Amino acid sequence: MGEKPVSESRSGRVDIVPQGGFHFEVRFFESESDRRYRSWSLPLAAAGAITRWWLKRSLSLGEIAGGGEELSGPEIEWEEAQSVSLRGVEREADIFEPYRGTPISTWLRYHNLGEGPHSYDSPQLLIVTCMDYRIELHVPKRFAYILRLAGANIRHREFDLACVLAFAGIRHVCLVGHTDCAMESLNEKREDFISGLQKMGGWSKSRAELEFGVFAPRLAIPNVVDFTLFEAAWLERRFPGLLVAPLIYDVKDGSLCQIVRQP
Repeated sequence: MGEKPVSESRSGRVDIVPQGGFHFEVRFFESESDRRYRSWSLPLAAAGAITRWWLKRSLSLGEIAGGGEELSGPEIEWEEAQSVSLRGVEREADIFEPYRGTPISTWLRYHNLGEGPHSYDSPQLLIVTCMDYRIELHVPKRFAYILRLAGANIRHREFDLACVLAFAGIRHVCLVGHTDCAMESLNEKREDFISGLQKMGGWSKSRAELEFGVFAPRLAIPNVVDFTLFEAAWLERRFPGLLVAPLIYDVKDGSLCQIVRQP
């Protein structure tokens, strides 16, 4: 394309914006105050490979092709990336080293192992999870802020998180996806959504169709583990002072698992 590679800046910002059901747009802002940005439109199928590559070597947006060009470089190939896996917490030694001595470790021990105080003087953690009714979090009193959103998707809800950071001094976040998430198969539920809104919400069919068409592409998740991992990395870039733990809640046994970040 003849453009200069984008040099990353700690004050810059990267936004991921869904574009229909098959593509997403990566927008790079040179600084937080910029309204102008450079963008790359990429197929949704590339999201998994980009996630793993980004986490592996800190994705440089300048190396992503733009304008419909194919993604270049052998390291972006899905086959090269090591598979993502989950690690349970059955004892304290199972907790990843970066989380030890932090509120993340405290919560993992409390939820999975039943260890630690049952109450605190002030919040130390922000937990972002899905609004699914099967998620029952064990959290000490006054220990954490909890934000529940469909699919634990915080896009366009960053201000909610920013308020917790700014007003409560929270620097640790647990981003909790879950097994059997309805957002993974959201596009298959289009007709159920439309008929349900007509029956329960009193909406017309055309209005319900428009609602699904506008919001489903933003909330649909191809794979909950990949999405949670990607969101955690995005959050740490959006707010460099945070430590974000991507976790998966098992709706069958109520346990939390850590997502293994491959080196």
